[in-house]
Amino acid sequence: MAVRKYGLLLLGAGIMALSLDLFLIPARIAPGGVSGLATVFGYFTNMPVGLMIFLINIPIFIWGVFEFDKTFLLGSVIGTLALSVFTEVFGIFVSPITDNEILQSVFGGAFLGLGIAVVLMSGATTGGTDI
Repeated sequence: MAVRKYGLLLLGAGIMALSLDLFLIPARIAPGGVSGLATVFGYFTNMPVGLMIFLINIPIFIWGVFEFDKTFLLGSVIGTLALSVFTEVFGIFVSPITDNEILQSVFGGAFLGLGIAVVLMSGATTGGTDI
């Protein structure tokens, strides 16, 4: 069962990262939550969005240690690390599919939502406001 859980977690984080790299980050569209904050901070500071996702989640996970069980928290830490790493790695290898802002926002939101749904099906999160 652990293989299925972590497989879903990694698949969902990968879909989320592709959504960010293919649609949202190139269009400078900030989704909600930590990914949105990371996109905005990355835009203004030129720091990598994946790194910003990780850094913003640190205080959230410190709080989470006192609120959640260790299994949920471990899965969420893995999800956050996967999203951060995938966002940076995919950013190297993929380029935006379109420059139409409406298509970027619609498909970016749809794929981000799909990725979050797959992650939540695994019983974990990718950190941020889902915690």
